[in-house]
Amino acid sequence: MREAPEDGYALTMTPSLGRHIIVNYHYIRDKAQTPFQGIHACAPDLFRRQIAYLKKNYTIALFGDVYEAAKQGSAESMAAITFDDGFRDHLEIALPALKNAGIRGTFFPVTLPWEGKIPAPYKLHILLSHLPAEELIARFEIYMKREGREGAIPRDHRINEQRRFDDALTSNLKETLMRLDDETKTGFLNEVFRSLFADEAAETRKLFMTTEEIKLLVREGMEIGSHTHTHISLESAPADAQTDEITKGHRFLEDALRIRLTSFSYPHGRWNDATQHILQALGIKRAAILGACAVEASTSIYEIPRYDANDLLV
Repeated sequence: MREAPEDGYALTMTPSLGRHIIVNYHYIRDKAQTPFQGIHACAPDLFRRQIAYLKKNYTIALFGDVYEAAKQGSAESMAAITFDDGFRDHLEIALPALKNAGIRGTFFPVTLPWEGKIPAPYKLHILLSHLPAEELIARFEIYMKREGREGAIPRDHRINEQRRFDDALTSNLKETLMRLDDETKTGFLNEVFRSLFADEAAETRKLFMTTEEIKLLVREGMEIGSHTHTHISLESAPADAQTDEITKGHRFLEDALRIRLTSFSYPHGRWNDATQHILQALGIKRAAILGACAVEASTSIYEIPRYDANDLLV
């Protein structure tokens, strides 16, 4: 079934996602034209079609409002749109589309890029844009052997079946690095990165928004939440490291924007019991996970699920 809404986009009907939903975005760019081929991006035209579909079928609200509507059993279909990590794509593509549609979104930026540095997961994305996964795995295994540590990465099966959007080799490389201690992971990625790029700050500016650009989002009526400082996996981090990561990212944003932040997005969608206690102590009222399902009345306020843009078929 196809419909022609007022904005001219032809929309196919996506399978029912639920009454109260949140859809999350990361990269939004034309992959054929970007130098970052190691990323999974939502094409700009697809993004605009998805926004049109959501606006046609849901009342668009902010992240916390959708949770409250679900909690209260509201009969109104409501959707929120969120953006993780603070990419330039969100300023250059998402913001104009949201303004044109007359709706607001919630943005969760990391803050390490404000220091001219790229968080480890995105450094890996850049490396995967220049080197095949097999070569990076070989370099990693050599690096680990040199450090006197076991570092073999399997080629014949997936370590984590929940990684839905990567081939097995790329998935296993990402999962292995995410489970490593921060010092080892950062050491390996920095060594390879420096062999390809002389100026990390320049590469950072290509990918992430600056403080002033995030301030512009606020002036345009967008909501901001926090997402840690360096995008570590909180699930495996000690409580003191989690406290430092969460607090630093949260305070950086509050001090720069001069607003109170009450929402949080878990990096990689992972956390543990200590994480939620830290959020409560900071006054963070709600937190987003992944989940690929609708928000329900029974949903925990610190485990609010979001669909990935790839789940929205329009």
